[in-house]
Amino acid sequence: MTDADHFQLSGSGVFVDYLPMGAGAVSYLTYQDVHRTVRFCGDQIRRSSDLRGAVTVDLEAGLGLNVVTFTLFVPEVRVANGRRAKITTVGLVRETLGGALPDQLPLPIDHFTAIQMTGFAEKRTGVLPWNESPIDVRPTIPAS
Repeated sequence: MTDADHFQLSGSGVFVDYLPMGAGAVSYLTYQDVHRTVRFCGDQIRRSSDLRGAVTVDLEAGLGLNVVTFTLFVPEVRVANGRRAKITTVGLVRETLGGALPDQLPLPIDHFTAIQMTGFAEKRTGVLPWNESPIDVRPTIPAS
């Protein structure tokens, strides 16, 4: 058994593919929702020093303090090589508003949306190059 090195998760219309250590020895994360599909790598993915397993990316940046971030709480998962384990975790979307117009909204206001995410963690036997990863995590809907 070893640590999982690939996570695919979805919940509430959000799809995430995360490689803690991908090609080039850097992390990769893809975030997809109804508004956007965004890929991140290396230093664009921030690991929390306070919250074990939490990784954060900036989805949107606006004027002043206006920013939208996504934090994924990555569980510790031990699996055998080439095997998968079902997992459930939480993703957190944080929308920060304010700061750009100090006389109208002088202090930043945060709005949080918690997303229950389910999927799998696996230990892959090889590392996919970035252009082949992530795998599409959207569920397949059978034709009726």
